[in-house]
Amino acid sequence: MQRTEGRYNLNNMFVNGPPATTIEDDWLNSVQEEICTVVEESGLEVLDASNDTRNQLYEAITRIIGRVCALSSYYKNIKVANNAVNPNFQVDISFDELLVEDVYIDTPFSGTVDITVAGAGGLSEGVEANSTWYYIWFVCSADKVLQDLILDVSPTDPTLPAWYTKKKFVSCVYNDVAGNFQNFRQEDDYYGYISGTHFGLCPINALFSAYPAFATVGCQAEIPELVTKVNVLALFVGTANAANVNQYGYVYVKGYVNDAWTDVQVYCGNRGYSGNIAIRTHIHPESSWVETHNRSLQYSVNKANFGGTGTATVCIVGFEVPL
Repeated sequence: MQRTEGRYNLNNMFVNGPPATTIEDDWLNSVQEEICTVVEESGLEVLDASNDTRNQLYEAITRIIGRVCALSSYYKNIKVANNAVNPNFQVDISFDELLVEDVYIDTPFSGTVDITVAGAGGLSEGVEANSTWYYIWFVCSADKVLQDLILDVSPTDPTLPAWYTKKKFVSCVYNDVAGNFQNFRQEDDYYGYISGTHFGLCPINALFSAYPAFATVGCQAEIPELVTKVNVLALFVGTANAANVNQYGYVYVKGYVNDAWTDVQVYCGNRGYSGNIAIRTHIHPESSWVETHNRSLQYSVNKANFGGTGTATVCIVGFEVPL
């Protein structure tokens, strides 16, 4: 790039005059080629007067930012949920903006993916499988003309429909043993189950005798591949005992990180039982986050001052989606 050297410039700046700075061909060609170089280096072709969109430089800069800075996780206002009419086999997805590899989708998108459909808008390949995680991908063409969703069993390398060359993982859904989608809702990178998914249900008294021993539970039906941050919640159901009017219990949860079970134990305490009431249910009001790298968790329950009999349940209520 160069500053103007045209006649009557003022310190290489244009002036209106009189006399006005002379506009020279060298300067105009420099400006043109500087801009065209950015466009071409982004992978776009420079347009001509018949098809000029007047926003190519913007598109080019967006592409280069995505490629050079690796901003593959840029998104705005992603919302995902089971379809209201067909929740067992359809998922609705919308977003305001999304960076798909080096393509910037800057206009709002809304669509539905259906596991009974083959190809774009449905299952990328094969036939529907039960007890399987399906990963939901937004797919598009490089020119953004084609935009759709697919379901694929791969969390990293989906099979793209013909004419679609760009992909971005946006969500996932578990197809249960009966061939029905689990109910969930996702906002940006938080994925929450509509009802808590139990990964452990056990008598408190039995576990209390073994405390602080930990039981290991595989959670492959509740934790998809690539997910490492899980949201858990403790639930106690028991028969009250008049001798212990202020009953409480504790649940400890561990995750598997760096080839070992974490030493830090997430604490979920429950308190508030009072009096000789036949049956009481209590959910700890705050959930806890656990990191785990093998889709499994360990937990242990200490009934502490929990009188009578009962059960403790640890629920996976959601997780962080690795967008």
